Amino acid sequence: MAPPSPLPSAATISKDQFDSTLALYGPLIRYLTELEIEKVKKTGGLLGALRLADKQRYEELPEAVSKRKADGAWLDKRELQAAMNWKLKHGKVRPQLPALIASNEEATVPVITKAAFQLYEADPTNLAAPLKQLSELKGVGPATASLLLSMYDEDSVPYFADELFRWVCWDDKTGWKKKIKYDFKEYDLLVEGVKNLTARLGEDTKVVDLEKVAYVCGKLGADDKVAVAVRRVALEMNAKVESAREEHIPQKREQSKKETFSETEIKRYFEIKYAKDGKTPSDKRMFTVDEANELLGSEEVPPPPAKRARRK
Repeated sequence: MAPPSPLPSAATISKDQFDSTLALYGPLIRYLTELEIEKVKKTGGLLGALRLADKQRYEELPEAVSKRKADGAWLDKRELQAAMNWKLKHGKVRPQLPALIASNEEATVPVITKAAFQLYEADPTNLAAPLKQLSELKGVGPATASLLLSMYDEDSVPYFADELFRWVCWDDKTGWKKKIKYDFKEYDLLVEGVKNLTARLGEDTKVVDLEKVAYVCGKLGADDKVAVAVRRVALEMNAKVESAREEHIPQKREQSKKETFSETEIKRYFEIKYAKDGKTPSDKRMFTVDEANELLGSEEVPPPPAKRARRK
């Protein structure tokens, strides 16, 4: 029996279904941010904090770790706090955790995280060792430890997220309300389930994308109103992309017999190229048909070629 929603279960999901569900992650975060903004308007706070935290978790923190791998990767206290901030915004709020994380010594966090990443690098099949090492940090249990380790290897290490665990280790009776103990035994079940799922979907399937798909399934599967709203946001986002493309990206032109483009067409080219700077050069450069087609039809306008003399 599949989860109580039109979304696919982990046991039956196909690669096409996986990709289409993954495409809903962005609209879901946008929708949740809209809710956050409405709440902030009433209570005060930082607008768009969820989207900023999401960018940190999936882009900035893994990139920071990756750049340090040559000399032994680590996380500092500020980055540890950013990871916890994302975890609490993305999942269940636990008010006591930020204070515990803040109580870690500045010098301790890099030492412990570096040691944990080295343990993982020495034996990627033994996740228990680096996870236990990370759990020496105050406020870090198996779930948060797996989050930190996943930033070191997001392609292989699953984050012990509520939605991912419930989706991969699905229980027909409890569904999305399944209770989680957050211990290493349950994490081992999750790791095994994730391995089986990625093997079925294909080696190019990233574990971090499984996490996002499970989050979409969990949020949309548990609340039909959210499912309808997120699909609305997805349609709106797609419509805006298409509109922007039509407005700002010149279409490919059919080649004509003329050897050069008109002054108006060349001006249009410069308007596109210099739009960000807010200026339109006055120089009138002429191009061959092939050059002008390439310049006027490409999404990323290249620098103009050298001046060409008019043909007589």
